[in-house]
Amino acid sequence: MCGVVGVAGVKNAASLMHLMLFALQHRGQEGAKIVTLDKDKKQFVYGGLGLVDDIFNEKNIGALAGSYGAGHNRYSTTGDNDINNLHPLCARKGHGKNMERICVAHNGTLTSEITGLRMSETDTEQILGNFRDVNDSLPIHRRIFQALKNVEGAFALIFLFQDVKGKNHLIALRDPHGIRPLCIGRYKDGYLVASESCAFDIIEGAEFWRFVKPGEMVIFSDDKDKPFSFQPKAWRDFKRSFCSFEEVYLSYPSSRTETADGSIAFFSEVHESLGQELACENPDVTGDVVVAVPNSAIYHARGFSKKKKIPSEPGIIRSHYIPRTFIDPDNKNGNIVVKLLKKFRFIYAILFGKSLILVDDSIVRGNTMRRLIILMKNFVKKIVSITCMIASPPTKFPCFLGVDTPTKGELAINKFKDSEGVRNHIQVDTLRYLSLKGMLRAICRVTRFKENDFCAACFSGNYPVKIDREDFLEELSK
Repeated sequence: MCGVVGVAGVKNAASLMHLMLFALQHRGQEGAKIVTLDKDKKQFVYGGLGLVDDIFNEKNIGALAGSYGAGHNRYSTTGDNDINNLHPLCARKGHGKNMERICVAHNGTLTSEITGLRMSETDTEQILGNFRDVNDSLPIHRRIFQALKNVEGAFALIFLFQDVKGKNHLIALRDPHGIRPLCIGRYKDGYLVASESCAFDIIEGAEFWRFVKPGEMVIFSDDKDKPFSFQPKAWRDFKRSFCSFEEVYLSYPSSRTETADGSIAFFSEVHESLGQELACENPDVTGDVVVAVPNSAIYHARGFSKKKKIPSEPGIIRSHYIPRTFIDPDNKNGNIVVKLLKKFRFIYAILFGKSLILVDDSIVRGNTMRRLIILMKNFVKKIVSITCMIASPPTKFPCFLGVDTPTKGELAINKFKDSEGVRNHIQVDTLRYLSLKGMLRAICRVTRFKENDFCAACFSGNYPVKIDREDFLEELSK
């Protein structure tokens, strides 16, 4: 669930990408990197481990010259949190006057077996390696297709390419299933590309243009005024498989979600729809107050509250200075209890003496929810009951398409056998999940796509692509 950004034809490309990466910080918090190209056949690179504003400053951003660039927020699904694994990955082909530069930033994960020598642990290096066998006389978009035609998995990619003549190109593309999101914005006389539209909202004067279609490449070149769109014939008949977990949790509420008819809709609307569906599926559930697990479930709780006509109150306040616990899956950054105490504040006056309906978007391992419940009970000594409502189905299978979920056996619903086991683990009085059918119905109500247009593999086990990698097959067996 990394965040990728790109800029084509704007002088202050690096400073714009810094802002966009900051807006996409929720998609990856392990590290960030920016690469730019200027018109003098030069490349500029800067990146590091940590959060965006800890890495970049006015001085190092100012040193990244050029009007073309690509950037990346890393959330590791393949490879450790190591500076050598930061994207964009860069390579050179040829020598002297015949040298070309190729850089790529990747959101997603490749499911085909990774082969050959590599300098990093990231699966994306396989894509760069494939350029060795590509016909250099082809146009860049056809060369990219040649490098990708045998690659399986989820990939929203931004390529940065400088040809032998020194011309710069930015290529935005999505895999033919469209699993991971990618969209385009306009800014002044140039273009912006990002994983989510919230990246454009932070730039004054920028505006959303459109989504990159599944299986489409959009090519921006410094010798052309308008972008060129190319969709390989081999990619035109693939079944759409948009990630349903993007709709449930991953994408920011203020970002636009893709719609079948091109109408404007936002992830906040999808979240509300999920909450409403959850309320409809559970007519017997009642309580004094609806409380969201902030910030990811605020709109889910809003939808549930509206449908049930039970007041929603901010009983838990979240600090904005602590990263998402979901993307620190192995508690790499310290004791999770300490982190939760830093992250959440409980509003005693709202929680005391109440029957609470606690709404969250999902349960993966169940560890964060369990500790949150225990901390809340310890702080507020008298809570009548806690009903936990989850606005998605039980997560039963690992995601191999861009989200670093645990092995199958580590997922809460499998580890604790059933929903009753999970309820006991997280220590609530009642636990209800949204059904798979209800989740898809709620998403489609807003997006107007069909239910089979979405990947729900983490809930159903029906992966839209072939899983060949030995390490992934091993995860399914554990």
